[in-house]
Amino acid sequence: MYALAPDALVSDSVYCGVLLVAPHGLVSRFGPPLRASGDGKISGSYIFSDGRGNVAVLYDWKSTSLYDGRPEAGLPSVESFWASTDLEQLSLATSGRISISSFAEWLGARAG
Repeated sequence: MYALAPDALVSDSVYCGVLLVAPHGLVSRFGPPLRASGDGKISGSYIFSDGRGNVAVLYDWKSTSLYDGRPEAGLPSVESFWASTDLEQLSLATSGRISISSFAEWLGARAG
């Protein structure tokens, strides 16, 4: 139904909400996430396409010490976050006609 599409155009994607998913499960299933954003707000992301030009981007948002490394922030390291087997909130942005519920089901995630 969906496939990784790291080269898909995402500039017109729009934030849709969050999904609850274990980052380790994503890494196990799809490999390591794409590299971090230059501003540190995103430590990794995955881009998916349904093959019809519709795109879903799943990413952490200000979730790791890459964004805020102060001890009082209490954020995990990038490595710890992506190794986590706990459900974490990952942001979802889409372009085109993506059914969020069917995407979440395919991914094995829950809407947050």
